[in-house]
Amino acid sequence: MGDRGSIYTCKNHPTLRWFDTKPGGRLTFTGAVTAEGLLAEAAYEAGNPMVRLRHYINGKNPYAPELPLDEPFTYERLKDIMRYVFRMEELGYVFECECSAADLIKLPGETYESVHARPKATGEQR
Repeated sequence: MGDRGSIYTCKNHPTLRWFDTKPGGRLTFTGAVTAEGLLAEAAYEAGNPMVRLRHYINGKNPYAPELPLDEPFTYERLKDIMRYVFRMEELGYVFECECSAADLIKLPGETYESVHARPKATGEQR
């Protein structure tokens, strides 16, 4: 099953990994390869938290930025977001970077299978 597309990394964040769902398909963030060679999986909401916060601060829905927020962005909502971010990091999950797609580099030596065959990192291993 080596035909599941390509693996990419960010030139600014070389541990992060995305895979192409098929050649020319949608890029999906899959996590990061730690210094120990483990796979730190993507958080449940893998997008960069700063991008999400920017949308909130601008009064936009982070999941559909063309739509306004359904309710005001409050300090309590900010605390909830940060609790989620800290909890995901404690559990060993990682988030995407803020870099543009132009910063992605194809890794010809890696495949979907080789990335996902790595042992999984946990919060204790980080």
